[in-house]
Amino acid sequence: MENEINHNRRTSSSSNGREINSFQQDLDSIAILRSYFARIYKSSYHCIYHFIERGDIESARYLAYTIKNSAEMILEEKLTEAVGDVAKVLEGKEKPTDAQLFALEGEFMRVINDIEKEKTESSEVVEFLEVDEALAVLDALVPLLTTQNVACLDSLDMLRKIPQSAELCHQVESYNFSDALKLLVKLRKDLSATLITTGPHDMCTTLLL
Repeated sequence: MENEINHNRRTSSSSNGREINSFQQDLDSIAILRSYFARIYKSSYHCIYHFIERGDIESARYLAYTIKNSAEMILEEKLTEAVGDVAKVLEGKEKPTDAQLFALEGEFMRVINDIEKEKTESSEVVEFLEVDEALAVLDALVPLLTTQNVACLDSLDMLRKIPQSAELCHQVESYNFSDALKLLVKLRKDLSATLITTGPHDMCTTLLL
């Protein structure tokens, strides 16, 4: 029974890890699409308005539907609704009301401003540890993981400052210390490869022998 419970825990943790990675990939994809949206469609509202003013309803309709589809992809429901309302009116070869155009402009500018703010925040430099500092953190964690000491949880804040440590942090938080140790060894090997010179063998290196 105990073996079955441990197996279920490992299986559940592995599944959760895959779900987290998939979720993060989805978020990364949306972030890329949002950045693309702001770059490509930044002046699109003015183009729609310009087309309408000069009587080119077909071009305005086409652009409105294009923006609507893109807004759906970046999960902007209010913008999708606002531009959808305008597109429906244009579909009937009619001119949208001032209220509809005003609502579209407001939502459009809100989304663009939000994306620009996100880009500014994401461009802030992440203060990762230097390689030698990261290796020291990992080396100190080895005996704790080897003995399955819960004190290793105290190292999470420092671990998060090490590049490519997200899965390792997840395994530590999930108390999967054996899997965490395997990930640690691999991460340390990758980090060591970035050094021009390497130091003497240590506890982590001996695990690879």
